[in-house]
Amino acid sequence: MAYKKLKLSPNKTVFYFDSIKDVEDFTDEVVSNVPTDSREYRIAREYWDKSVLKQTIERSINNSGEGKYGTLSADFVNQKLDRYTKINDVESETTKLSTKASKYDFNDIDQVKKIEFTEKEIGIFSFDLASLGLIRVYEYYSPLLNELVSPNLVKSETVSDGKKIYYYVGNAYVPKHEIEYVGSKGGYYSDILKRNVDKNELLQEEGEDKIIILYYPEKLEIKRHEVERKQAKDKNGKDKFATTFKKCFINIPKIESSLPRVDIIIPVSYSWGRTSNQTFWNCIAMASICERLTQANVDYRVIACYGLTENRKYVYDFVNIKNENQPLDKNQLSLLVSDMRFFRVQMFRTFFASLYDAGYRGANDFLSSIGSVNTDIADIKSTYIAYLSKQSSESDRFASQISNSKIVLPPAMTEAEALDSYNTVINQISTL
Repeated sequence: MAYKKLKLSPNKTVFYFDSIKDVEDFTDEVVSNVPTDSREYRIAREYWDKSVLKQTIERSINNSGEGKYGTLSADFVNQKLDRYTKINDVESETTKLSTKASKYDFNDIDQVKKIEFTEKEIGIFSFDLASLGLIRVYEYYSPLLNELVSPNLVKSETVSDGKKIYYYVGNAYVPKHEIEYVGSKGGYYSDILKRNVDKNELLQEEGEDKIIILYYPEKLEIKRHEVERKQAKDKNGKDKFATTFKKCFINIPKIESSLPRVDIIIPVSYSWGRTSNQTFWNCIAMASICERLTQANVDYRVIACYGLTENRKYVYDFVNIKNENQPLDKNQLSLLVSDMRFFRVQMFRTFFASLYDAGYRGANDFLSSIGSVNTDIADIKSTYIAYLSKQSSESDRFASQISNSKIVLPPAMTEAEALDSYNTVINQISTL
């Protein structure tokens, strides 16, 4: 579990998570250690106890409708949230907003040298490029060996009826034999195999006078035999695909730039009156800004901030969305910023867990309500800078000294507000 906790003052605690999974793991671990007969557990039980959580959400949906969670079904409570409910609209609305914003754009942020297409997982992943060479991934099962075998040792041939069969090519028997390093061969040479072998394949045994002798291990003969070709599945049971088109990432190499690293913090604290249709625009504003910064080759991070205050006790759950070495994942951005299933279920669980783990457990600190949202831009910015200043990373400590490059995204609940947020942030970056 990757997270950091920092107590900035007796009444202010910061948590920093590297991913959604780390948020979930932290919450589950804290909850598992809270006595179920404690006052705090009783208060948070409707969110901490998953056996009653679905009933809690169903009651909420029945009373408030689709807007609270973006769905009329509470089935998502027992499912892993891996796809934003409106992800199909994110791309089109981001494009529309970027087009509208272009006439207000600020060329001062451009750090572009050239665009390159690369195999390295940097920049923006292009599904369109990957689709040019999309192929299925197969695996080969050997009934004889009762295991999967390497595709590199599988051949195919077409038989008389036109059907294609697959077979394992087999290998000859290799006896255990001594191996020595042969300078003229530039490696560990096998007289039997007539080739160099990898030292990692060799066995080490102690000979006379405790001298270590290297041996190539015995390899039993495996005859050529037919194998079964199967569609490979991923860990979720879905068909696996690969691409023959390797250069699927669009990257803009860095140039010497006067712009410092930019950290954009998104306040994700919504009052009960906010609906999923409103919070949708928060991720659109951020996605449009990210596209512009990537095009301009700006070095930037994106961090969600879930701020909570309870009787003058402050908790900040910062969650990494994109660091300077990651491509932007719009689906994860949308889940963290705009998906009300995640915010009003997972983050409500996490809010209670954060309060408890921060030590705010008294009758005046751990109240029956979830607490109040904290969207104070100045407070979030100063807290984030204070957190950076106390990190072991030299780049983080240096970044904390450039306060103007820490920008809090103005909340956007409409298309017009999303456009204003875009212009505000890009304008601030252009003045760095």
